[in-house]
Amino acid sequence: MFEYVSQYCTDTFLERPFGVEDAIVLAQLSYIKLDAFLKDFKKDSVDMCSLYDSPLRETLVADPKYKKDHMALLKAISASLRFKGLRARFYVNQVDTAEETQFSAVTFLLPDGMPFVAFRGTDETMLGWQEDFGLALKKPIAGQKLAADYLRKVAEFTEGPLMLGGHSKGGNLSLYAMFTVDSAIRDRVTKIYTLDAPGFRPEFIEHTDYDSVKKRIVRVVPKDSVVGLLFNDLSSKTVIEADAHGMAQHNMYTWIIKDGHVVETELSEEHLKSVRNFNQWVLSLDDTHLQSIVKLLSEMLDDTGAKTTVEFRENVPKYVKTLLKAAGDMDDTAKEQASAFIKSYVEFTFEGLKREVMDNIQSSRLSRFLTK
Repeated sequence: MFEYVSQYCTDTFLERPFGVEDAIVLAQLSYIKLDAFLKDFKKDSVDMCSLYDSPLRETLVADPKYKKDHMALLKAISASLRFKGLRARFYVNQVDTAEETQFSAVTFLLPDGMPFVAFRGTDETMLGWQEDFGLALKKPIAGQKLAADYLRKVAEFTEGPLMLGGHSKGGNLSLYAMFTVDSAIRDRVTKIYTLDAPGFRPEFIEHTDYDSVKKRIVRVVPKDSVVGLLFNDLSSKTVIEADAHGMAQHNMYTWIIKDGHVVETELSEEHLKSVRNFNQWVLSLDDTHLQSIVKLLSEMLDDTGAKTTVEFRENVPKYVKTLLKAAGDMDDTAKEQASAFIKSYVEFTFEGLKREVMDNIQSSRLSRFLTK
């Protein structure tokens, strides 16, 4: 991503039209915290190229895991002629504990004025994790409805074509918004970029105008994708290389862009088989079982007391112990349901995890050999 922004920094959007690589950059920028800069939804905007040198720079990143990469991206953007004049507007960042909702969106105005509506994926809040369970296992979540309301507001304050997109949950939100707004707004949308984003249960798709929308959807997943293959058409996608394995590929900073284009590859048959098995298992459950599983998983996370994934990572032994205790306190039926979900999920991700472990073992052996 950094190399793409740097190598093509002098190419304007007239010289090099907007592409999936740019959508990846903007979706990543949607994770930047703009709370200190954008307070008035209707009036405020901020030059994204000015943020790296801002005295408020430390407020832009909440998760230290991504601080170095986020800052490197902002620095690259600040020196880029291609993104010069890129402005952020209509920023919303809402965390509602009562509603179990983590929702954020921002609209980037390209140098030519074209709006790109970016929905943020799961952030560092534990609420984000809990909300993700709902995406795959139950009916529309609050964040999806907020996304549709957000798109309506942006459409009200803008004119002409729109592009939508997002990473992970953000891609799902962009599609939900597209499906549920009225046709006048939907007709203005030229592209929807969903980046390793979960899809929807068949019963939801059946009640949408999917056939007229799908030709505008650009789906991108890494080769070990897990999240981006949940309830999705497995034949319609771009699969790209990444310099990581398993779940680590969900991080867009690992995606490989070379010579200005994402490096394409294919999913393995073993991985596709695991994906189909997991999707079929979840779809075989009735609403009662689905709601029960979501409730159990959410309660287990609640029992840890952690407010953010940062806090969770900083004291893993403590929180894992709490999770195990919560699991031990379940009745037999609950244990069976949670066990079935975890078993199916582990089988789904096993191939990527196995490759990651083997790489770590090989790396460790090489390290020991070099130090002898």
